[in-house]
Amino acid sequence: MLKLIILLILIAGLLLGYQFINKAPKDVSVLKTVQSAPSIKTYKDPLGFQFEYPAKGFEVVPDGEENYFEITKTDHRKNFTGYVGYPPPAFIKGVSVKKADARLASPSQGGPVTLWVFDNPDKSSIDSWFNKYWYYPFVWGIFAQPGKGHIYPTIEATVSGQPAKSVIVSYQPGKPEFTYVANRDKMFMFKIIRGLDSEVVNQVLSSFK
Repeated sequence: MLKLIILLILIAGLLLGYQFINKAPKDVSVLKTVQSAPSIKTYKDPLGFQFEYPAKGFEVVPDGEENYFEITKTDHRKNFTGYVGYPPPAFIKGVSVKKADARLASPSQGGPVTLWVFDNPDKSSIDSWFNKYWYYPFVWGIFAQPGKGHIYPTIEATVSGQPAKSVIVSYQPGKPEFTYVANRDKMFMFKIIRGLDSEVVNQVLSSFK
């Protein structure tokens, strides 16, 4: 009889323990998930265009005529108007994708991708736009055919699916590649220096929209 009572007490104890364990708050250890930093960043411009670039080691900085004029110590816009007799295209804005520790101290030290945006109210084609303005102001002093023929954008290309034309100016430092994209009422002009950063260039161009 005593053994039966002890057995019943043990069974009851086990049942109570089981219920207590299930009702008691579980020990939920918060496992902090280590989120790796994103490998890419997306630059979104108020003008409506965007592109991706490496999150580590690169940055997007403003660029434009004033910066370029300061570097070259020349007012190319004024000179253009004086030589040609009409003003160059209306500049809207520019950005440069560069190495975070690089200093843009000269045109040849620019980042792998520099993008200048010009107004194109007439929605001119790339050919028409080039015939009027050529590589302003990056290639200076070549005003007419046949002189500027060797920098004419004859290479058919695409930039993220958009029709483009480009050319490589091999005699300039870094052998820059100039690529034009006509989009709506704007002309996008890319100055590309591939060097060791071809992957960065491809990432920017393939994601540009």
